[in-house]
Amino acid sequence: MSPKSQDRSLKRLPEILGEISHSDSNPGTTSHNCQKSLTSTRAVKPLDLPAHVKIQGSCDALDSLGGFQIEFDGPLDLESTLECGQAFRWEQASGPDGYTWHKGVIGSCALMVRFNTGSSNLLVLHDKELGSFESKLGQSQIKLANKVLHYFSLDDDLKAISSYLTKRGSAARGIVDPVIKEAIRHARGLRILRQDPWECLVSYIVSTNKNIPAICKIVRYFCKTLGLPAGLGEYTFPSPEAFLAAGHDCISDSKCGYRASYVLDAAEKVAGNQVNLDFLRSLPVDNACQELRKIKGVGPKVADCVLLFGYHRLDVFPVDVWIARAMSRFYFDGREISPAKAREEGMKRFVACLPVMPRNTCFIMPEMSLTKHETGGQS
Repeated sequence: MSPKSQDRSLKRLPEILGEISHSDSNPGTTSHNCQKSLTSTRAVKPLDLPAHVKIQGSCDALDSLGGFQIEFDGPLDLESTLECGQAFRWEQASGPDGYTWHKGVIGSCALMVRFNTGSSNLLVLHDKELGSFESKLGQSQIKLANKVLHYFSLDDDLKAISSYLTKRGSAARGIVDPVIKEAIRHARGLRILRQDPWECLVSYIVSTNKNIPAICKIVRYFCKTLGLPAGLGEYTFPSPEAFLAAGHDCISDSKCGYRASYVLDAAEKVAGNQVNLDFLRSLPVDNACQELRKIKGVGPKVADCVLLFGYHRLDVFPVDVWIARAMSRFYFDGREISPAKAREEGMKRFVACLPVMPRNTCFIMPEMSLTKHETGGQS
């Protein structure tokens, strides 16, 4: 791309990125790829969190809630992370402290989360009445805290990742890529989630040719109709067996259309171990993609999205129509390119020769005091 052309495109980059990340208004497309982190997959080690977490606050609503906070070296933008189109079960909700929180489900437990910019802590609330329910599933608050840390990838060092991406994205090694620099500035604090692979797989199967609000409605229908209580009025994501027991008509009632047969095919193959979702973690990317594509309705983009957002496989580069357009505009001087070509270029620029990135150190705090309008708002 010529310097003049790139300068003109850079001036419009915030507008273009806004179109990409807020494409809900276009019913024919949806964006799932707002930022690409570059770290190696690594399990979060168990953390020493006291079994009982005490919350102090002035709101009566806190009597029914338990919680904790996770301290880490940010940034974190919950709105960008949870509403950009990589996950479909989070929604904004009013919290007991007068702030806006995000409510969703991680595993079998419903949560409310908010990032306190004043203390750089992620605040987490959950239903105290879920205690016996958690024990029945062999869970504890320690495990729940680890799940939250793992889900939000709080151990990813975004500063190091951003530095690497900015230089790696340039055709000339070591030279700052102005496109990526502006994109990172626009999406500061957006993190790649580590979602449940089964939920992620079904969500992206039904996402084809649907916008984000429509996908959210379908996923919520599945959970409310076929899931189990998770607290806070929410439900777990249904198991493959639950979909099989429900049958085609029930799944079709979600308004997912022709994709109902794809969901059933996925449930049959996962339940029957024809596609082993746990096994995919250890496979090379190409082999993992081939396994996922055994399922009807799973093409290259859906497979890459599942590997990225469900497995935190950061050596993939999913391409939808918006990513293809961005790659064309900024790296091919506006020439029309195929999704395969955009993926190839993205892999070469941002994925090849991945370094082992440093990890964040996270601390889980056993005590959290919530009062209305505390110092340090959300991001």
